[in-house]
Amino acid sequence: MKTAFRLSGKKRRIYVDFLSKSGVQSPKSPPMPVITRWFSWLEAVIHHKEYFNYYPTIVMTVQNDLLDAAGVGELVEIHSNEKLIKQWNGSYIDLWVYGKKIIKYLKMVESTV
Repeated sequence: MKTAFRLSGKKRRIYVDFLSKSGVQSPKSPPMPVITRWFSWLEAVIHHKEYFNYYPTIVMTVQNDLLDAAGVGELVEIHSNEKLIKQWNGSYIDLWVYGKKIIKYLKMVESTV
């Protein structure tokens, strides 16, 4: 997601507009985690878990609107593979459940350093 959406304002607008039209309150662009900030990766997992069910439609919309959009072809493949989808949901459920607590503690540690 980061690769597909980070350099394109147009793709991010499609993403936010779709979530807004789907009834999501205060939709945000997909997160862009920073390699040196652990909590940014956890926040990304939490965000993606919350909106994951919207992704197949968002990805197809981006592909249809922008045709050869960089990184989107891989996302279409991933979202059309049910085995990968189940694996993703299973792998990240613990991070999603405990992510907010972990983020809180990481921010506390960062503020004392």
